[in-house]
Amino acid sequence: MSSFCPVAQSTVTLSNSNQWNWDERYYLEDGDCVLLAENTLFKIPKALLVCLERLASNAPAFRAKFGHPNDAGSVARFSDESPLEFHDSTDDIRALCWALTAFPATIAAQCYPSTVQIGCIISIFHVGHKYRLDKFEKWAGDLLTIYSARNDCEKVFERCTIDQLKKVLFIASHSTSTPTLVADITSLWFAKLSMNPALSTKDALDFAERTNNRTIQGRIYYLEVERMLLPDCAWDSIPPIIRVTLPKNEFSDSQSLQLYRGFFLLSAYWEGLKTPGFLKDTTQGHQNTCLKNWHSMWEHRDMAVLAPLKRLRAFYSPKEADNTGIISSDCEFCAKHANHLHQQLLADFFLGPPTASGPGHCPVLKRHHNRQVLSIVFYKEFNMSEEPPAKRPRTSTAATSTTASSQRDWKRDEKYYQEEGDCVILVDKTLFKIPRILLTRASSVFQDMFTLPHDPGVDMESLQDGNPLRLHDSVEDFRALCWALTAFPAEISAQNDPSKVKIRRLVSLFHIANKYQFTEFETWAGDMLKQFSSLNIKYRPVFSQCTIEDLKRILLVGRTTSNNQLLANCARKWLDRLENDASLSTKEALDFAETISYRYFEGHIYYQEVKRMKVPLHTVDPTTIAFPQNGFSEAQTLRLYRGFWLLSAFWESLRKPPIQQNDQQDHKTNCLQEWQGMWSRDDQNNTLLDPLKILLTFSQSKDQALNRSRAGVCGCKFKQHADTIYRKLYAAMADYFLGPLHRPSAPPNV
Repeated sequence: MSSFCPVAQSTVTLSNSNQWNWDERYYLEDGDCVLLAENTLFKIPKALLVCLERLASNAPAFRAKFGHPNDAGSVARFSDESPLEFHDSTDDIRALCWALTAFPATIAAQCYPSTVQIGCIISIFHVGHKYRLDKFEKWAGDLLTIYSARNDCEKVFERCTIDQLKKVLFIASHSTSTPTLVADITSLWFAKLSMNPALSTKDALDFAERTNNRTIQGRIYYLEVERMLLPDCAWDSIPPIIRVTLPKNEFSDSQSLQLYRGFFLLSAYWEGLKTPGFLKDTTQGHQNTCLKNWHSMWEHRDMAVLAPLKRLRAFYSPKEADNTGIISSDCEFCAKHANHLHQQLLADFFLGPPTASGPGHCPVLKRHHNRQVLSIVFYKEFNMSEEPPAKRPRTSTAATSTTASSQRDWKRDEKYYQEEGDCVILVDKTLFKIPRILLTRASSVFQDMFTLPHDPGVDMESLQDGNPLRLHDSVEDFRALCWALTAFPAEISAQNDPSKVKIRRLVSLFHIANKYQFTEFETWAGDMLKQFSSLNIKYRPVFSQCTIEDLKRILLVGRTTSNNQLLANCARKWLDRLENDASLSTKEALDFAETISYRYFEGHIYYQEVKRMKVPLHTVDPTTIAFPQNGFSEAQTLRLYRGFWLLSAFWESLRKPPIQQNDQQDHKTNCLQEWQGMWSRDDQNNTLLDPLKILLTFSQSKDQALNRSRAGVCGCKFKQHADTIYRKLYAAMADYFLGPLHRPSAPPNV
């Protein structure tokens, strides 16, 4: 039987003796050996302790503890002034004394639930294991195994503390003689946690991680999921205000990541069970009857955002179905499958499947078990300003002397190397020659470049091909600038025509005009880009010519110029491409949005990734559900799954609007039924969560019942509510993933 090495024991000095108390029961006058545990003295016959050596296996010899003679003139050993100190709790040593001195009838009484001293048995189990007293440990372990397996075990263990249950679990997990004790005591622990929300799941999770018990970890995470209650929904206001807050569990960042990631997997798994595969091969009559009962698990809600195990129990057990609204199945075939699904291991959802190399991990998001993950504090990290970053300094470096060999690689631009020009400029390996006045009259950067003092030996005249002004730009960008400086009015006017505009040239002009402070050109190009990036359908083909890099350049410049409408338009264009092309990277978009500190864009990129999460249809195997392969960092992944939880809580809170007594019957039947239809699964769309699309579709629907309510017959105005909620949710999307920007102590309002 495995055990831990006992802590050191020693005699103590007289200085603390005035702080010690005698144990009322086990300070025996006929004893000849004084023990100290915490601040309590015990006095029992030395022979009882010496006999423990016969019960111990490879334990320190208790006989040797008492066999050495006292030194001359010293205080008598094992007396009140010099007791033998045990580094154990008072309860543990008291239990040991009880086991050594109890009469047979007292021992026999431990076999009956009404007289058993369960706390004392736990202490004997602990002390016996610690000091390798095999017979004591086995006796106590057998009793605990028997009582924990009883139907009335909760009554027997009701006076046990969480610390006592942790002692049993810790020892049982290191012992091979009590295989069922871990599972039974774990169930008792979770019963206590479930009945008392004030008890900490953090403490339980830390303990489970120290013992490396995957089963306990999985159940603790699931219990925390069941504690995630729906937020309050103030339906008396128009529109309803949803207040969503994060669970207050004090989890570490890595634990929070596993919790929210597991919530996503459970949500996907649960939604996939709406169309169970095991009913496909049954008769039509069986399908119709049982499928209706099966769907009742999703139609009736309680305060928990997600509680699949509770619903499955209610489906296959009539006792559990009381007061839930779930129709208990009288079909043995369906009940058997529900019971099987209920038994699925929870640990895999939160920790990933176990591997031969060590702890479980997600196949896409690799966990780092031996290092601290990125420090993420939910509210502090969002103390950001919506002010755009300051403009970067705009400078241009003139070229120094160049070698003859490099000059041979240069070529003149076919259109913008003009003989009448008086300024030669080298961009990459292309020479441009234009009138200098065109550059200096509209750009403060070029004005300074030609007028400020320069280093000796540097000729800024740039009149010859062999001594050009070198600019570090792309040929396309500078060619766009030359076009703007030399274009005729008709060419400029033609840019308003969607069939004639060269949109990518405008992007290049917008970028280079911003760099060299051609303010008038930058403003004009920005206005044109804002026009063509709008939602007007006739402009859509124009912007489709732009690449992702073009969108980055527009957003980068637009962020420095506070052109908010252009920013929003281009962000929307990028998001549309992410939605229509699953091969495009959300990671690239998110990293760029973080670089320019654009919260609106970040929030909707996360939401786009949520929309890519699909429901695994007809599956009963949780291992078939994969994490999104997005390449996100751990910090980004935590925000993604945390936002998924907040959105899920928000969406579920809207499912049941309150019914007033004076509501018309038309409202209770037609309008309410249509409203709750938003949560029906669309067989043609397996997206796991997309409240924006559902709200928009509902607000624009042409249903007859809703048209009557809109006309005022009912007065509920559900369609207007859906439209307003959609707009507020769209605007506040970043708050769900990044946290509220202002008032960090308050939850986000939608």
